[in-house]
Amino acid sequence: MDILVYARGIGMKRETEELVSIVIPIHNSDETIGCCLESLIQQDYKNIEILCIDDGSTDNTRNICTEYAGRDSRIHYYKKRNNGPGSARNYGIDHSKGKYILFVDSDDTLETDSCSNMCKEMKEDYVDFVICGFHLYRKGKLVSYQIGKRFSGRKDRFVTTRFRKMYDDFLINAPWNKMVRTEFLKKYNIRFHENFWFLEDLIFSMDLINCSKYLKVIDKALYRYNYFRPGALTTKYHEDTDKAIMLLGEKLEICLLPHNIDMSHYYADLVHKMLMFSKEVRRNKKFSWKLKLEKEYQMLTNPKFKYYLANAVSRRNKMKVKIWLMKKRIFFFEHYYKR
Repeated sequence: MDILVYARGIGMKRETEELVSIVIPIHNSDETIGCCLESLIQQDYKNIEILCIDDGSTDNTRNICTEYAGRDSRIHYYKKRNNGPGSARNYGIDHSKGKYILFVDSDDTLETDSCSNMCKEMKEDYVDFVICGFHLYRKGKLVSYQIGKRFSGRKDRFVTTRFRKMYDDFLINAPWNKMVRTEFLKKYNIRFHENFWFLEDLIFSMDLINCSKYLKVIDKALYRYNYFRPGALTTKYHEDTDKAIMLLGEKLEICLLPHNIDMSHYYADLVHKMLMFSKEVRRNKKFSWKLKLEKEYQMLTNPKFKYYLANAVSRRNKMKVKIWLMKKRIFFFEHYYKR
């Protein structure tokens, strides 16, 4: 799409708006998808295609999406079997035609100038992807925001100077605060892991960083993230979560160890994630106590978990975790043998 812009001294000139593909993975989102689509339709950057990837919804999602598609030719609706958010996003990547790709969750929204701002930043410096900040909403109210310090340059410098702060501020985690060059994605075959329903987004983001040469961080919050959403995947037990955590550990080591960065902080985070997984195992009412014990034992005896635990942060913190683990292991053994 061409737009006319005015340049001082040379009159009118024609500038090209590159096509942006916006991929929305959707599953039973009839209460929120309308607001999401409205925020995309109202973008001040008009050359977009909106790919609604319905991952096996059983509610009224289909009717809402097709109604919007009938009103706006930029909206495309695809229905597929329920295979998780990673599969839906990959489907969107495969069907996208834009020079850039942006991911949006079906219960979130964009600021009106999100696409225009991120496209401008992509064009100014030929980078592989751009990271923006986000606003955090809870029950419709703005409660906080996260914005990274502005950066543009080589991946190596980003890793050594900015990565930890942005990792801790959750600016690395999600795909939805990043605009990615489609050519870069396809060149390195960067995909979401379809076997994982937890951490697949952070693993994808780590692949972006590990494969990139140049990236950019902008100091603007352009994404609106809705927290504590009903049925959010992060609040549920998912099989293979322990494998996802171990794979994340490998991606972090690939990123950080070549730069001699101390990994203890990240190992502590991985241990924390494993403990949260263990907690979800114990909460699962479908598992017998014997099965819960077996799953937790598998986690506790995993060589990688033991390595992460042995190298996490400080002796004081390691001791706290070990005491916690011993208590839980004793609890399970006692409960099991009582039966």
